[in-house]
Amino acid sequence: MRRKRQKRSDNESSGEKHRAKLLFPGEEGGFIKEWVVSEKKKVDAGDVLAKCACRRLKTNQVLVRELIAPYDGTIIEILRKPEEEIGPVAGNESDENNLALVRMSYCLHDIVLPGMDLCGVCGRTPSQFSRATKADSAQPVGENTGGGIIVDASDSNAATMTLNVGDGNKIVVSRQEAETDRERTVKRLFKAKKLLLVLDIDHTLLHATDDQRAPDLARKKGVLSKLHQFKLGACEGHPASDKMHYIMLRPGLIEWLEQVSTMYELYIYTAGTRVYAEAVANIFDPSKRLFGSRIISRTDVPELGKIKRLERFFPIDNNMVLAIDDRSDVWVEDAKNLLTIRPYHFFYGMHEVNNSSGPDFETPEEQKEEVKALKSEKMDHGLRRAGELLKWVHEKFYEPQNLTVKDQLDCRGSDVKELVRTLRSRILRGLPVIVDMQSDYENKTLGDIVKACGGVLQEKIEKDTQVIISQTPSSKFANDGKLKCIWVLRPEWIHSCVHNWNKEPYEKYSLFRLSKSPTASDKSKKSENKTPSKDKAGPKVPQQVDDFGYPIEDDDEPAMPPPKSAIKVSDLSKSQKASIRTQKRPRVEKLKPSSKPVWQKVEEFDEFGYPIDQSVPKGPTTSSSKVPDPEEKENDDDDEEDDDDDEEDEDAVKK
Repeated sequence: MRRKRQKRSDNESSGEKHRAKLLFPGEEGGFIKEWVVSEKKKVDAGDVLAKCACRRLKTNQVLVRELIAPYDGTIIEILRKPEEEIGPVAGNESDENNLALVRMSYCLHDIVLPGMDLCGVCGRTPSQFSRATKADSAQPVGENTGGGIIVDASDSNAATMTLNVGDGNKIVVSRQEAETDRERTVKRLFKAKKLLLVLDIDHTLLHATDDQRAPDLARKKGVLSKLHQFKLGACEGHPASDKMHYIMLRPGLIEWLEQVSTMYELYIYTAGTRVYAEAVANIFDPSKRLFGSRIISRTDVPELGKIKRLERFFPIDNNMVLAIDDRSDVWVEDAKNLLTIRPYHFFYGMHEVNNSSGPDFETPEEQKEEVKALKSEKMDHGLRRAGELLKWVHEKFYEPQNLTVKDQLDCRGSDVKELVRTLRSRILRGLPVIVDMQSDYENKTLGDIVKACGGVLQEKIEKDTQVIISQTPSSKFANDGKLKCIWVLRPEWIHSCVHNWNKEPYEKYSLFRLSKSPTASDKSKKSENKTPSKDKAGPKVPQQVDDFGYPIEDDDEPAMPPPKSAIKVSDLSKSQKASIRTQKRPRVEKLKPSSKPVWQKVEEFDEFGYPIDQSVPKGPTTSSSKVPDPEEKENDDDDEEDDDDDEEDEDAVKK
């Protein structure tokens, strides 16, 4: 017994923590012809340990079979001598243990360093046979595997996965090791009250180009001092580049990273090469205080140009991981963890360094605002909005007072995916929408986006339909919506809503030309000019926002663009007056002056030929309001008709 314990401790010191017994390979009995190995000898998976004579009772034959090592390991003890008779297998566990031929320790190579090709546990080089069979080596716990092996329950978890670690290194770990690493990560994050954030580079944090006209463009826009440049060195599979790369950081990026790093542990996940990623990270994180070596690039993951997976960082679960990217199509498997951001563009019309951005829906006015933000070093709208969302998710994740590490490990704690789903469903907030695209695929794609954003997808125009998304103004839905005073918008509107995480204004994306009328901004400017002095002005009322940070607004959206201002009859030509006389004139009630305003409804026609609703909400009514006398009302109507007749007589005299 002491001898066995001594050998066990020796093997444990070498890192081989797993144990197994190898059984006789014949079910009908036989004997050992010879042993090829001895005790304490190291073996590789696939090595021959012994030659066994296996009987066939039906044919009265003896077949020679080899006892093969299933794992890389060390022989602990040989349990049977040569020529010793071994009876047939009865099928119960006690008989199987009696048929054990050898005990061995082995290593599953839970952690493998690919560059050095060494196991991080036992220090050995994994054999080729072990690599080929490792994924298939997991067997039912405590059962005879059919190949003459009995393994312990703790030794049955042999499934492996590849993880990317710092400085571009990769390790192959078992699921058990990955579980241990997950537990360490959760404890570290809970202690620091942080979450994990994976960031894309191109069009998310910056815009890069190798076009040599970039300095002239930056000089023309007055932001040449903000332009960064470097040349790429050689890396694995890529020679050194002579081209100069030009980088323009997103306005306010460094300040934004500093703020976010207090709530999140930051990672970089880019489709560029490792040399490019490290050169770019050196611009906004020269001290490696924010990101350290937590960078994954195309060099590390060959399929990265097509798809991104969070399991490269976190193989077990991603309940504490968020990703920010300008593209959602590359996050097919982890879209629930994604916060999309408006793509950042500066070098318009110039060659892209790595990949294209997400959908571009910026207007010229927004481009000018970004240049102004660069000059003033203010944070742009995209980063500011992303920061608000990240702060909200962080607060809601750690809001439960009784949240523990054990609950999180058991998947009974908070989940960022549910919080992101809640944010996304608040974008449209029950808005009835019709999607009218030219193909079924586009209809389904945009329809899924509308439903994910909390909209109500409709197949036909209903009484409550407010928006129709269409590509062409000649479609049936677009024409019907125009006649029924429903907003008809371009598809860019829904993409803008998704990337800005808010229901965007309709006017910028209308498929039809809007009637010219004072916009909300023009009205606000006029009101600002009319504001009294600071001494007379009252205190400002802060804008109310809901739990999600959205401003509280009226649920009823305008059914159509605002109509033109009212036209006076005196400004019309004679032919226009004559055409109006042929139509049925609306009767307008004239009331006596009262302390409360009385609203009027007048029917007008816009440039498209359909009526415009100029109705204004009725003012408040009180018991003190005067009720008009019916007789006075009739007299007023008669007076109005007399005035119109007088005007007609005057026109006749002049003619």
